[in-house]
Amino acid sequence: MTTKEYQKIVFDAAINTGLNETQAKLITAQATHETGNFKSNVFKTDNNLFGMKMPSRRNKQYIERPSTIIMRSEGATPYAHYSSIENSVNDLVLGWHKYNGTNWSKIKTPADYATYLKSKGYYGDTFSNYLSALVRYFNSLDWLKITGSFVAVILIAAIFLLIQNK
Repeated sequence: MTTKEYQKIVFDAAINTGLNETQAKLITAQATHETGNFKSNVFKTDNNLFGMKMPSRRNKQYIERPSTIIMRSEGATPYAHYSSIENSVNDLVLGWHKYNGTNWSKIKTPADYATYLKSKGYYGDTFSNYLSALVRYFNSLDWLKITGSFVAVILIAAIFLLIQNK
């Protein structure tokens, strides 16, 4: 698969969690950066887009099992293994962000997102390095859009859920 194909999968998965287009692009930029353009070992082995470790407190519902990859330099906690790219996105958005009480209405730019992630101790890199990477990838994602057919599917699903809940 190409980088753009992976980015489209990540973007669509982020939209499916309820994020808006800008937020989904931020998640896609983050995944592109953290996987080194989808070439990292933990991504290739575990569908792990964000270097997520096995959690000790938050919900593990999207994680299939622990990875066989353990970075001793980062402690003895293994990375999480996901059955799909979509589950990696779900774990970040519906797991980690939900657990941390992320207020998405305050996250509108790469700077907002990098600031928030740093405040939660999410990354160890310097703020300027992480922000620079997010901005570079975010600005390259103008081609990603919510397609009309995708919006139609979401509307049909919403109508179906409304009918079922009556």
